[in-house]
This record gives sequence, structure tokens and C-alpha cells, in this order.
Amino acid sequence: MSHGTNTETPMNTTLSIITEIEDTYFVSHKSEGQEMNAYLSYFDYAKTSVPSKEITVAELVKMIRNPPLAIIMPFSKAKAAHAEYKQLNESGATDAAFDAKQKYDALKQKLPAVTFGGTFPQRLNKELKDHSGLMVIDIDHLTKNALIKARESLRADPYILFLYVSPSGEGLKGAMRIDPIPCDDAEHKKAFTAATNYLKETYGLTLDSQCKDVARLSFLC
Repeated sequence: MSHGTNTETPMNTTLSIITEIEDTYFVSHKSEGQEMNAYLSYFDYAKTSVPSKEITVAELVKMIRNPPLAIIMPFSKAKAAHAEYKQLNESGATDAAFDAKQKYDALKQKLPAVTFGGTFPQRLNKELKDHSGLMVIDIDHLTKNALIKARESLRADPYILFLYVSPSGEGLKGAMRIDPIPCDDAEHKKAFTAATNYLKETYGLTLDSQCKDVARLSFLC
């Protein structure tokens, strides 16, 4: 994606592959291009600051589509905890809802995560080694209908490489192309501002502003 808001398709030869997993759990992935070979830092747990390895975007997409047991188990626990929190919160059980939210947040920290912005020896903005040419997009607090509508819009967008449903089940995460590729966190933030404006003006969707950092972590599944 350029730093402007023009909607010219960046890859005319892009292939579109849409995989539906249940009703709203899906990965939308459009590429046979170089982005799929870009490397990301992979963290076994979100709390760790040093990555355990580097994986390609293609490997990440495969992992999201067919998650290994090491991801399925903590994801299932986090999803159940979020459902409990939501039920308690809606019923007005404030204290119990607070405890359930704390439990959910703790379980979420045990999920593996990646830095969509690229690779890092340590998860700090200033430690960027190689930028991936991508930025994470995170759209939270969507109703089921709003999530489906956003999915339909974004999976056809030329700048969106892939999408998946967040651990809460109420948001979308994904990767957005950046062109030209930023060289540091400051340039990445400029691209994030352009992406924020583009998605708001085009689809009425609001990005989570906390995702502006190049070293931002994204939970898997």
C-alpha cells in the first residue's frame, strides 16, 4: 500500500483464494507473490520479548488455516474465558466479569504471536532487522453481522493480504501491504496513518491505534 489512498490494484496477477472455516472463522489470502516469502518473528508466548524463530508469511497462513495442537489448546481456553466474561458482563455481574476478564487476558498472553512488521532480535521498535512490507490490521468490537460485512469488504481489497478472526471472536486481524517498504518505525507509523485513513474513508472501519508500532505483536488464531 502506498502512503496515499488511491485504490489501484498493486498486483494485477494476484490470485484470490478464499477459505471459509465455519461461518465467520476464515482466512482470506490473496497472493502468489513475494510477500508470502517475507519473514516474521515468532514468539512462543506473547509475554516473551525474544523470538523463538523466524517464519515466512506463507508458513504463518498455513499455521492459521491448520493450527497445531500447541496453538489450539491455549486458543480454546482463551475463547472459553472470553465467552464467560461476555456472559457475566452482559448479566451485570460486575465483580465476576472483572475476574473473568483478568482470566481471559492472562490466557491470551499464553498464545503464540508474531510481529507482522518484520523480524527483530528483540521485540523493540528500534530493533527492527528487516521489514516485511506488511503491517498488522486489527479491527475490534464487531458484532457478528458487522464482522461478516467487514470480511466481505476486506477480502476483496487489493491491499489486504490475509485476514483471520481474533481470539475474542469479535474482531478481525490481518496483514496489509505497504509500498514503499518502511525502513524504520517512524516510516511504519506514517504508513499506519495512511492505512487508518484509507480503511475509515473506504469502509467506515476503525483500526486499533495500538497497532501503529512496527514491533506490534499479533496473537495467532
